[in-house]
Amino acid sequence: MDEELARDYANCSTFCVVRDPLRRFVSEYFYISRHRRTPGPLCNQRMFEEYANATLQRLMEDPWIDDCHHVPQAYYLTSFTGRRLCDHIVRYKNLQEELSKVLKFYRDVDVRETKLPAGVNSVPGRCKLENLSVSEELQQRLRDFFHLDYELGL
Repeated sequence: MDEELARDYANCSTFCVVRDPLRRFVSEYFYISRHRRTPGPLCNQRMFEEYANATLQRLMEDPWIDDCHHVPQAYYLTSFTGRRLCDHIVRYKNLQEELSKVLKFYRDVDVRETKLPAGVNSVPGRCKLENLSVSEELQQRLRDFFHLDYELGL
């Protein structure tokens, strides 16, 4: 979104880590709930849907809420003029393998033996997206909001 920054990136080798938009949204729900000490079980469809509906409403008024954690990833991958800003796109679900390939491309660095953070949705004992029965209506609303991410195949 910042053309000056985009020009600076043109002089660098860059990579971006992207995540499935729905999983990213659920991860933000767990993060916010944990830090705000939301009472009750987090792995609860009703609580998640209330959060999601309220957040989507707020996003319609101000897409930059929550430290820009809900901004479509597509905004970070391309400039306003449509120029791609990332030389390499790393998918979060394959972080270890894909980041290793990117780093090996530039240097003989292999992170496959390095334990990288697994993320909130992968921590044993935590609620996972698969445990939430997200309604089809809400999934569609999230797909509509993050349509640019889905159009890019994220």
